[in-house]
Amino acid sequence: MFGLFEKEDIWDGSIARAYKDAYDIAIESGDEPRARVFAERTYDARRLIEGDDSPVTMRMKRVAEGLPAEALGLSRADFENWLWMLPS
Repeated sequence: MFGLFEKEDIWDGSIARAYKDAYDIAIESGDEPRARVFAERTYDARRLIEGDDSPVTMRMKRVAEGLPAEALGLSRADFENWLWMLPS
C-alpha cells in the first residue's frame, strides 16, 4: 500500500486512515496479532506524513508495541493473505 504514496501521489492521511480502520476492526474482533500489524502500518504511514514527533504517530507506536506479535513464518504473499483474511 505504501507504493500508492508515490505511484498515486497520495500524501495525505487516507492510507494511514485505512490502516487505522483495519486496526479498529481487528481490535473489535479480538484479533490482537492482526491489530498489531495494522497499528505498525498506521505508525509507519503517519511517520511518513507527520514525522516521528506527531502525537498520533507516537500513540500508534505505543499501541503497536503493547500488542502481541505473531511469528507465523509465512512468505510475504501468504502473510498478506493471512492479514487481509484472503484465501491462500
